[in-house]
Amino acid sequence: MCKEEKKTEINSLEDFISKFDEKEFSGSFYYRGEPKDYSCTILNDSISPVDTRNMASGYRWMLQNEKTFEDLLWLRNDYYREIGHTLTEIETENFIAYAQHHGLPTELLDITSNSAVALYFACERDDDEDGYIYLFDNNGYNSEGRKTNKFYDSLYHDLTKTLISKNPKKQYLRFRWTKEIWDDHIQKEIMEKHNDFIYLLFKESDEWLLLSEAYSEYQKLKEKKDLSLMLVDEELRKFFDSKDLQEASKIMRNMFSNMSDEKLIYERKTFCINASLALIGKGEERFFPELKLLLHEPSIVFDRMRNQAGEFVYQLNDHGINQKAIPSHTFVIPASRKRKILSQLNTIGINQKFIYPDHDNIAQYCAKNYSKSFQQKMYPMSFRSEKTYK
Repeated sequence: MCKEEKKTEINSLEDFISKFDEKEFSGSFYYRGEPKDYSCTILNDSISPVDTRNMASGYRWMLQNEKTFEDLLWLRNDYYREIGHTLTEIETENFIAYAQHHGLPTELLDITSNSAVALYFACERDDDEDGYIYLFDNNGYNSEGRKTNKFYDSLYHDLTKTLISKNPKKQYLRFRWTKEIWDDHIQKEIMEKHNDFIYLLFKESDEWLLLSEAYSEYQKLKEKKDLSLMLVDEELRKFFDSKDLQEASKIMRNMFSNMSDEKLIYERKTFCINASLALIGKGEERFFPELKLLLHEPSIVFDRMRNQAGEFVYQLNDHGINQKAIPSHTFVIPASRKRKILSQLNTIGINQKFIYPDHDNIAQYCAKNYSKSFQQKMYPMSFRSEKTYK
């Protein structure tokens, strides 16, 4: 059973616009419109619903097709192999955004700074389902004590360079423990306030320092007889329950004694990090602060992006688990009001040909709206029926 959330109902364009006069919805936001509620999505043969709201197309693709994150990276590699020779230098430079623009599943999540565009997306299809608009607060701290800004700007060339590496294993930004993470992105001050050693995980810290900190933290919790330590798996408990750090380090060395040098470095580092991560949330008032959403702005604006006021969030991935995009507010559009609101949006120029300014969509828009065509407005007498002349 999916948890019900507090929602604000929208019944007309006027109703929608008036909401932004209210204090709660004033300020700066990014928006995302979805035509139905994806919080209770049933995938494949699964019985339990999966929450796929505000999830990048690539992660939905993984769930729907039972693929791994590495499959997603290989998919982008395959696409580049097929069409890379036709791309300009600037399209290659912005390849992940280019791939998203042309419908390839990626780690990018589409958002917009135009609330009316989000309203269109929430109403454009699935007429028998309620539509949703998710608001992501971009206001930072203010006098009302809003939380820190949820977004962090990423330079397009650094991100793209990582994402079109020849080796798919290097084609992503790791959720944790990377040299390229930024203090502002991880909200260093909040981390240090609530967890005095967690910040070490976000830098290329010496593995023995991580082990020492993790071992020390475990002993403190053990003295308090914290029952949540039972959640630590057996392999880690052997390390933590050693009589001292020297013995604990010996146990870790023995675990990886038969590995190659290259694999040894990776496995030892992973073990040190997992040992630290296993303790997060175990003690009182200890938690893992939410990372900011990585805002990805390409160096060029594709045609749809311009009209849609579109931008991207790069949803980080950690061992197959994607970063959540949690909205500050949610608007719901009843299914019965969708067609009416689309008609109202059309009067201010927010319609299919504006949102999707390509020849196919303009043709579809003209066919649907022939009765309001330019030719009829210019030459009304030519469109009089034969009955008029009888």
